[in-house]
Order: sequence, then C-alpha cells, then structure tokens
Amino acid sequence: MRGGVYRDLGIEEPTQPDFGLPKLEPDIDDLTEKQLMNLFVQLTRWCDFFQMQLAIEEIYEHQAEMELKKLEGLYLTRNRPEKASEAVTWVRAQMESDPEIRQVRDALKLYYARRKLKQMLFEGAERDASVVSRELTRRTDVKNPGYRRADRGEP
Repeated sequence: MRGGVYRDLGIEEPTQPDFGLPKLEPDIDDLTEKQLMNLFVQLTRWCDFFQMQLAIEEIYEHQAEMELKKLEGLYLTRNRPEKASEAVTWVRAQMESDPEIRQVRDALKLYYARRKLKQMLFEGAERDASVVSRELTRRTDVKNPGYRRADRGEP
C-alpha cells in the first residue's frame, strides 16, 4: 500500500539515510567547522526523511477517516430507525459492534499514533538542525564581523 502512494505520485520512495540519526552533543563548540557542517547535513537529511514519512502517515490517516465516514454512513442507511420514536443514537451505539467499522477505527488509531510519533521525530531533528545552523551562523559572523545579515547588499 505504501509503495502505491509513491507510484501514484510518480516519485521514487525515499529511503532512510544510510547513517544513524546523529545525537546533538551538549557542547557543539568543540566541533570543527567541517564536523559541524557534516552534522548539519545529516540532520537535514533525517528531517527530510521524517517529513516525508509524516506526510505519508497523514495521507493514511485521512484515508482511514474517509473510509470510516463512508462505512458509518452506509451502516446508518441500512439500519435507520423504522419509527420516529427509535433514536439514531441507539443505531449509532449499535454501529460500534460492527466488525468492519471496528477494524477501520483500529487502523485509524494506529495511523494517528504513527503520525504523532513521526511528527515528534521530525520536530526533534528539526530543532537539532536549527541549533547547528545557529552555531554555523555564529561562527560565520565571528569570522566576518562586518558581514551581518543586516549589512548584506549594502555598499
């Protein structure tokens, strides 16, 4: 199913980076500029990967929501009360025992949980990449004190 999403979009499924998710050291001042840049590139690649995974989980979650709404609608249509005195609430309660609806609800819960976990991974990697980016900028500003963002492009 997952590969089908990429195939439908006409893009190649992204693969997980072939290196582990780097851990940000408490004191990155000790890293050389080359090490710092390498760390930034690695974190950026992981951010890209997590963001793509997050998007796919959002698609699956949305598809499950739509399937659930469809099944609920069909159930309500097939089991609508014959008398006005019968409550739709009672029919909705009965719907919870339908195995197909329960299966889709369970899938929806799983997609939600996976999306939340992947969102957490993405946001964590993104925060670490931001820290490294700020350190790279700080080092650039120290080496070129007259070359600040506010001064760029000015004569």
